[in-house]
Amino acid sequence: MYATAWGIDRTNLQSTIFPKDKSLGNSQVLSRDYAEKDEIETVIKEIGAQVAARLRAHNKQCNGVYLGIGYSLGVVDHNNETGFAHSLKLVASTAETETINRQLIFIFEKFWDGEAPVRTIAVSCSRLTNRYGEQLNIFNSPKPTAISLEETMDSIRRKYGKTSIIRASSLKKGGTFIERAGLVGGHNGGQSLE
Repeated sequence: MYATAWGIDRTNLQSTIFPKDKSLGNSQVLSRDYAEKDEIETVIKEIGAQVAARLRAHNKQCNGVYLGIGYSLGVVDHNNETGFAHSLKLVASTAETETINRQLIFIFEKFWDGEAPVRTIAVSCSRLTNRYGEQLNIFNSPKPTAISLEETMDSIRRKYGKTSIIRASSLKKGGTFIERAGLVGGHNGGQSLE
């Protein structure tokens, strides 16, 4: 601190500096324990859709996904763990919600023991790159892509509000999207609790 106060910088300029991998993500502490697989997957897909929308808003695409699951307080699985966190590298960079969610569900189904109730869910997309277009396939003719549909949905949400267009799965039991749409940063944001 003394050196910094006097403007002395002792940084070794010859050392190699590795850039940190940037990522975008969201996490959620659930209002109750979720023990049903369908309910947990619904919330994972909702958070995955939020992260994918953030990717598109920042004009980015990801090449990796991460899923973190925390169990209810005091619960441990057969490996004596209180949750799990795993990442997966994607075959091709994407900002498409369905592709991201498919990989998140794969991670969840592979590592969840089916018994431990879930209380926290964290999703992030890593290995970000600038969006430069979609990978073309020589076997299929160009057609409107799912990503263009999602961008249209994003613009409707920006103009008319988050709940102006929602996925039907958010109406299922366990869905939290509608409830959380009015929150600010996941909190009540000064609204009355009535």
